[in-house]
Amino acid sequence: MSDCAKLEQALAQLISCSKDADIEADNETFPSNEPEKGTTLKVITQATEKLTESLGILHEFEMLMYDKTASLHIISNELVLNVLQLQEQKLELMELKKKLKEVSGKWYQSVEANATTLEDLCAAINEA
Repeated sequence: MSDCAKLEQALAQLISCSKDADIEADNETFPSNEPEKGTTLKVITQATEKLTESLGILHEFEMLMYDKTASLHIISNELVLNVLQLQEQKLELMELKKKLKEVSGKWYQSVEANATTLEDLCAAINEA
């Protein structure tokens, strides 16, 4: 049973006890010199028990909320760490991209002379 349902049940029982006590008090006839101590004490005892039970349920709910809040803080911290790692990986990828451009540029420069020579040879063969 969920905490909210327990609270609703405890409240319903408290209201029910109060109504039962009112009905019982209306139905009972006491001599004018005898106060209604028995019924009043019974109702107060029942109400106190229900209130104590409700407070216990509220305390459990509060502890559950503290646990959930702590879990959310942990998840938040993990997400921040993940963001930092992703930023670091992005920077590494940018560095690798720069190095790849440098290497490909050097490769192109070293092959450019050979490509020019081959083009010249092909042109000479085609002219002959």
